[in-house]
Amino acid sequence: MNINTNKDLMPIMTAFCGHFGTVSNDRGVEHPVLLNGHYTQADLEADRVAFGELLFQFDAVDAELRHAYAVRDEVKAIVVQNAAGFINSMKFHADALGQGGKLPKAPRNSTKQLDLLQLCNTIIGIWTSVDESGSGSLTLPFTVRNGYNRTQFIANTAALTAAYNTIIEKKRESATVRHNRDILRDRVRARLVEYRVIIRVLYPADHLFVRTLPKLNKGDGPAAEAVEMSATWNDATKMAVLNWTANTQPELKHYEIRACREGKYQSQNDHVIGTVAKDKLTFQTNEGLVAEGSQIHLKVYAVTQGGRERGSNSVKVVRTTPVSLTHAA
Repeated sequence: MNINTNKDLMPIMTAFCGHFGTVSNDRGVEHPVLLNGHYTQADLEADRVAFGELLFQFDAVDAELRHAYAVRDEVKAIVVQNAAGFINSMKFHADALGQGGKLPKAPRNSTKQLDLLQLCNTIIGIWTSVDESGSGSLTLPFTVRNGYNRTQFIANTAALTAAYNTIIEKKRESATVRHNRDILRDRVRARLVEYRVIIRVLYPADHLFVRTLPKLNKGDGPAAEAVEMSATWNDATKMAVLNWTANTQPELKHYEIRACREGKYQSQNDHVIGTVAKDKLTFQTNEGLVAEGSQIHLKVYAVTQGGRERGSNSVKVVRTTPVSLTHAA
């Protein structure tokens, strides 16, 4: 594990701030330790506080984004199921109602956002025509499964549109905070490297201040060895089931399960969803898998007693089982 790992930079910065303070107190105000640009211990402490705030902001926005994805998946499942139900039901009445040849293909959970919303608007138009047709061959207003009607479909389409827009907004916020976080992280990393160089210039190799210099890397001992992971969706338990090969290192402390919500797995955007004892090789979760079509990317990290870690291969799990139909408010 190295200093690029965001969650580990805070304790590393704290250690450097403490060391910087000890050296400064020993040297006194007449002989301060100054980095390039007259960067002082107070500047490092300010950067440490600012970085902590950015980590907090990112975690908050990331939680909001994951919630937005969950809302989208729940509403999307309702929309897709009822859109398909309407189209399939109308196939038996389309010609008599003058809708022959106008029915679109039923959507899938994999249907893209723009295509799905356009399809919903088409269905709303057809459904409105049917409800206003006054046809004696149908019970109007026309409903599909469980009495689901056009008004509910319109409301769910609006809710889906709002969910998509919320995701766009939260992704934009997340990108901004991530950008600011990474700029500060790289700047601080350069300062810590510079500080270690200056202390070695100011003091001999056997001096206490050199011997107690904080490390730039978190973790001691041998590097962790990666495991191989597989994962499947269990229809009976409505859980993703993860299994992995054993890490046989004596230094192994535990395993961590981490997840990314959408797109390919990116370690800078993952979050921990569980810790597993070193003698266990399986884990179950429904993280991010709230509705049919929901997906999550997962990794298993082996973590050593010295704090070293290594991630497994990433696996995408897709929830493919139907969900009970409920209506969005």
